[in-house]
This record gives sequence, structure tokens and C-alpha cells, in this order.
Amino acid sequence: MIGAAILKLRFIHSLTRNTGPAVLGAIGLGFLCAVVVPAQAQTIVRDPMICGERAIASVFVDYSENWQAEEEREEDQDSSLTLSDGSIVSTEQIQRGGSSGDNFTRLTRFRPDGTVLSKKDFVDRTPFSASAPLPDGRFMALGENSVLVLTADGAIEHEDPRPGLEYWASIETILALSDGSQLLVGNQSHSERSDDSSAFAIKVTGSAGVLWRTEFNDGFLDYPVAALEQPDGTVVIIGNGWVRENGGLIDTAGIARLDTAGEILLLERLGHDIGDNFIAITPTPPEGSFMVSGTSRVTGKDGSTTNRFWLIRFHQDGRVIWDRTYLSPPVTVSTQEGYVRSVGDDQIEVVWFLMDMQMNDLQHQECTYLFDRNGNMIER
Repeated sequence: MIGAAILKLRFIHSLTRNTGPAVLGAIGLGFLCAVVVPAQAQTIVRDPMICGERAIASVFVDYSENWQAEEEREEDQDSSLTLSDGSIVSTEQIQRGGSSGDNFTRLTRFRPDGTVLSKKDFVDRTPFSASAPLPDGRFMALGENSVLVLTADGAIEHEDPRPGLEYWASIETILALSDGSQLLVGNQSHSERSDDSSAFAIKVTGSAGVLWRTEFNDGFLDYPVAALEQPDGTVVIIGNGWVRENGGLIDTAGIARLDTAGEILLLERLGHDIGDNFIAITPTPPEGSFMVSGTSRVTGKDGSTTNRFWLIRFHQDGRVIWDRTYLSPPVTVSTQEGYVRSVGDDQIEVVWFLMDMQMNDLQHQECTYLFDRNGNMIER
């Protein structure tokens, strides 16, 4: 239950964090997400609780109140985004002829004041499962079997098939690049087996559609969680997965770096113990370096495990500058999710989402800590 809920929250968090309010579509490529957690469902209580004495801030978040109603609510088939010219496009699924009739997708473009500028129907197409703005009023959309570039009024300029989709796929993050293109980073499964999957990155431009596609076939980066564009145009992707050790699957974390043509410059497994889990990435001064936050479960000599959280700071080329590990509060049973960001030129703010045995699978504690550029925790 905990794992399933965390995955649902991670999907929602990753989409809003990386694409902003302009991208409100569902992220599943093979299917639409059925559950969206509304902001008003949160109950926020300021209390230290399980964060520990060194936390500078603590917020308790509870999604339980309206979750049942959301699960029973009919799927929202509408999505919308704001284009570069300020207009808004929305897509919705229209069912014609009752439950046994045909489905088609309707695209409506309108001004912020609600004035409708154009409408277009796409016959025999399911709703676009994700979308993002491109320059010159264009936008990118993901169909069931293709990546499309459309004009503001819905004319298809490019339609590129998505190769390699055999069983199921999803987009985990959409990163707007400095040249106006969009980078789609996701995961695809080739069968029902949990270890039969791979990650991919697709660059989409307005002028050429899909410019390049890169796949990562190493198990430690099966499920990407975040991406960052570097000042030199290269892209860093972090993610999680599994590797086989001692006859079983071990959770682990990985990092990749791509050049501007999508070629892999770095693909490396990183981690500390079992249950390794990358969470978030942020640029740090000086220009080009970056930091990644993560969690893991460390095994003791008696076979027991304790939760840890950690930070790794990298040079621009992916070489590790330093690696720090910190012990979670004793009552912590989960340390997944959160974010990391620079504060000024010399401090790093890190938020870990913690859970203890008294919380249900839709509750967590958001604990905030401050670190200096060398990874030393700042106490206040």
C-alpha cells in the first residue's frame, strides 16, 4: 500500500515540478492516470513530529480526507496548457453514440478571457496523454502510438511513431530545454516482468518533430525521476532500478549524461546499500556543478536495516565532488520523495518526505534541512 501510494504521488509531483502549470495532462502513454490529488485535500499541521532536532522546518501532509472520493470520481479526460503566444489549448475525449460509440479527441484554443479562437476534432484518436509548449505557438503532444508537433489551431506538422513500445510506457518528466525544444524522459516495459524494462529520452523540436531518441538498457536506470540541463547543453538524468545480485533483485540508483545529440557520455550505477533511491537534482554554484539527493536502507551486522538519506555533489562532467550520508530519525519507516534546491551561493535546502509506523500510506512528514556547499548540516 505504501509503495503504491508513493508511486501515485511521485507521478503527480514529477509532472508539476518539471513542467509547471502549463502541463496539466495525464502522463501515462499507454493509459491515463485515473487519480489526481487535489490541492485542497491536503491537511497541513506544523509540528516537529519525526523530523528530528536538526530540521529547520516541518510540515505534516495528509491526503487521506478526500482520497476515496477521488478514486471513485470518473476519470478526468481533459487537459490544457498555455502556449508561447499566451493562448490556451485544451483537449478532451468526446464519446459519440453512447458507451458503444466511437471516441475522438477535440482540441479547443481560446484566449485567457475565454474567447474561443478555434476548434478541431481528431477522429479515432484517444486524448493526448501529455503535452508541452514549443516556440512560435506550436506544442508537442503524445498520442497513443506517436509523438506529434501541432500548430496552435491543431494542424499536425510532424507525427513520429514511438518505436520500441511493446507492453507499457510512461513519461516521468518533461524538461524544457534552452533551445526551445522539449525533452521527454520516461520508462517502458517490454513484458509483465518487473525487471524487463528500460528508460528512454526523446528530444522534440517544433521544426523537426522528434530530433533524437536514446534508450538506457542498464537496469539501474530503469525508472528516471528527474533531469537537468547543464550550461553547456548536456543533460543529466537520474533514476532508479534494480540489478541482480546473489540470485535476487537489489534496488539501486543510476545517473546518465547525454550530449546535445543524445549520445551517452556517462552511464553509471551509484548508491550506498540496499533500497537506494534517487529523489531530486539541482544545479549548484559554481556554474555546471549539481547536487542529487537520495535515500537508502543500510543493513547492520545483525541483519536489521536502518533508513539513511544522502547527498552527492558532482562536477559538470559527472565526477563526484563529495558524498555524504545522514541517519534518518529512528522511527522513520520510509524516506522516499522530496526535493533539493540551492539557496543563494553557499547553502542547499533539502526536503525529505518521511513516514513512521503511525502514518497511513497517504500521509507523510516533510522535513527541511539546510547544508553548506561541503555537505555539512547547518543547525539552527
